[in-house]
Amino acid sequence: MEDFRTDRKLNYQYNIFTTENTISDIFPHHMAASSAQRVIFLACGTFNPPTNKHLRLFELARDNYRAHQPLSTVLGGVISPTHDAYAKASLISSRHRLAMARLAVVESSMVKVSDWEVKQ
Repeated sequence: MEDFRTDRKLNYQYNIFTTENTISDIFPHHMAASSAQRVIFLACGTFNPPTNKHLRLFELARDNYRAHQPLSTVLGGVISPTHDAYAKASLISSRHRLAMARLAVVESSMVKVSDWEVKQ
């Protein structure tokens, strides 16, 4: 299994992390030493196109998790669009879906976009 702390990089220009940086690079303000459980939500799917409801899911998950796990820290969320080989007739190219996802999270301090699955 991959260790996100050593295998992930963030490209701040596009609000996206790639396979070269770390989780602490993605959510640096939350990575201080702590005994509290830290959580990152991951959403995989086509995001064809990404919508406000996709982003709202992260907010709902965060609020629910905080209500039921008050000692934990929610670091944020990651959107990971599927690759082009995903079998769906109306699927637009992963390059375009990735670009749309990047635009969708530009103003979000909570949600980032990963290109990992697109590159598979």
